Amino acid sequence: MYVKVVNGKESYAQIAEAAIGMGALDRFIVTNQSDINLMNNLRRDVGCGHKECPLFAISPRSTKEKYNVPAPPPGVETVTSVLNIENAMAFNFLVDHCKIDTSALTDSKESSEQALLVTDSKGKVSIKGGKIQKVYFLPNGGE
Repeated sequence: MYVKVVNGKESYAQIAEAAIGMGALDRFIVTNQSDINLMNNLRRDVGCGHKECPLFAISPRSTKEKYNVPAPPPGVETVTSVLNIENAMAFNFLVDHCKIDTSALTDSKESSEQALLVTDSKGKVSIKGGKIQKVYFLPNGGE
């Protein structure tokens, strides 16, 4: 298994899944044209189309070493801090294509605003750290 929930963070599992999105974990990942051709031939031979057997191509370099992603701001979880993804290819795919390093997971809208929003001296509100792009919160994982 490539993806596991970190012990003690089980309450975020459902919203982490929402942040990743439907269909991201059920595709074949290929790293070169030879693999693409092979998978296309296999899909054709077994009658499995693009929707039933999706392919995604990534750089061969993305299979070697996990990206070094920054930790989330204090008091905030991201999908990368809630899930343990040991496989470099799976982790890097989810960072590149599902933006798991920029998806915050919090207990509520209010707690996300408290943990993430800062106001500068001119009254402009921004997100702490600047890396977070989406916020998912309990109970329904809504953005």
